[in-house]
Amino acid sequence: MEKISLSDLKPYVRFPHILTARQQTEYKNLVAYDCRFFYTLEGKGTITLGKERFFMEPGTLLIWQPGIEYSFCADENNFLRLFCINFDFSFSENTIKEPVRPSKVQYFNKNNIIEPYIFSELDFLNKPIYQKNRHDLKFELMQIHSEYENKLKYYENKISGIFLSVLTDIIRSIEFPHKNENAEKIIKIIKERYNTELSNQIIADMLGYHPNHVNRLMVRYTGMSLHHYLLDFRINKAMDLLQNTTLSVSGIAEMTGFKDVNHFSKYFKSKIGCTPRNYRTARQ
Repeated sequence: MEKISLSDLKPYVRFPHILTARQQTEYKNLVAYDCRFFYTLEGKGTITLGKERFFMEPGTLLIWQPGIEYSFCADENNFLRLFCINFDFSFSENTIKEPVRPSKVQYFNKNNIIEPYIFSELDFLNKPIYQKNRHDLKFELMQIHSEYENKLKYYENKISGIFLSVLTDIIRSIEFPHKNENAEKIIKIIKERYNTELSNQIIADMLGYHPNHVNRLMVRYTGMSLHHYLLDFRINKAMDLLQNTTLSVSGIAEMTGFKDVNHFSKYFKSKIGCTPRNYRTARQ
């Protein structure tokens, strides 16, 4: 299988639909050729993937990849109303627009899997994802359903963007299952004091941490070292001032926490691709 990275994640929603299953309904021994996202709107039931069973109730979601045998049904004397999405993790096969029906397991041909990829990072994306109490996602999912039903111009792009937001929330909740108040404290200090002298040591002293611990928290929760996060934050503030004020470049450098205007200009160019003066001129 070809490997893709998280930066390639641009989901293509092929077929969002609502499905109601009852105990006697036959949804057994199926295998899909594209990815599946099932979210419980009402009722209770069970989805079986391979040999593993997942209990579904309102707010519960289950995501799995093509090639896995699955069955689902409602509990006895109940029904199971699901919002289902047939999707790919990228737009590479977006010419296949019609719903791709699953096969019975005995007729499944793995060579017909639409997107035979595996993620080179975040291995949990290569396995079924099961989450309970995701009522917070319902509004966005219903937006997807509405967009698909109405099919206004550019609806595919709109749906892809909404579903990317949903998947990003899910990925974050898996990678960071517990809200980290310490990382948020560091970011709050940067936002409030970016224009003053700041360093790992200064922030660590303010919070009573070791400097290395401060940096590890930032790498863990933002993907950047504290130093690079601070510089990027300062550059973003400088871009805003260059566009919306007549302050001099040296004045903006000082206001955004850069002691030396040459260092500011050099870093700005390496990050944005042009000097601060050229950036301002190009936007006038």
